[in-house]
Amino acid sequence: MARITLLGFGNVGQHLFYAFNKAGHQIIQVYNRTFLHVQPFVALFPKTRFVENLHSLSLDSDLYLIAVSDNAIQIISENLPTVNVGGVVAHTSGATSIKVLNTHPNYGVFYPLQTFTAGHEVDFSRIPICIDGDTESTIYRIEKIAQSLSKLIYRLNDRQRSILHVAAVFANNFTNHLFAIAAEICRENKIPFDILKPLIAETIHKIQTQSPDLVQTGPAKRKDLNTIQTHLRLLEEQPEFRKIYQMLSDNIIQMHSSKSD
Repeated sequence: MARITLLGFGNVGQHLFYAFNKAGHQIIQVYNRTFLHVQPFVALFPKTRFVENLHSLSLDSDLYLIAVSDNAIQIISENLPTVNVGGVVAHTSGATSIKVLNTHPNYGVFYPLQTFTAGHEVDFSRIPICIDGDTESTIYRIEKIAQSLSKLIYRLNDRQRSILHVAAVFANNFTNHLFAIAAEICRENKIPFDILKPLIAETIHKIQTQSPDLVQTGPAKRKDLNTIQTHLRLLEEQPEFRKIYQMLSDNIIQMHSSKSD
């Protein structure tokens, strides 16, 4: 099993901490710039060293995994002391180039494609992990650790990973925002949002086995302009929601018109 140093202990870092421990790896140290944030874990995990200074790290890990916000990755990398030749420095970002780590002897990417929320446990065996490395040897070493968590391992270069990240924003962040809009519309009209949950569940269920464009339904798919206009009138007092409804309806009509041509 690998000796791992985690650099960052936010949502992603904490989920990886538990996943690596469960898989039998040794988390020898965790860096977090605010020690107060990790204080509750010190007594619970006495075999792991928690530090708030990068220069306090020991440099004998197999993997140094940077799990911080995208704009802090390069800062951490540049301030991380040069690690031993056997150690790999990797980050967990979908949108950041592998090249920000190129000052280290061996570097790569370990990107778990999932949404992480504090207090909500996830099953890593069902999470795709996208990997890359500066050499085939580095990729192999990252892959072995990734395979201990999940069998869904994908080798993607910088561009592919960035494109996947864009797609993930549409699939997760934007979709969740639309759920929030639906909840707000229900709340303002004294309708329980729970009424929509079976519909949401069925929508997610269908795309597990079918292409999303093939299971599209609704007034825009049917080009039911009368219903669309009725909905737009109902949203007149919520102009931002109205604008989103119009934009998405137009895009659905355009997408499905081009497919039928």
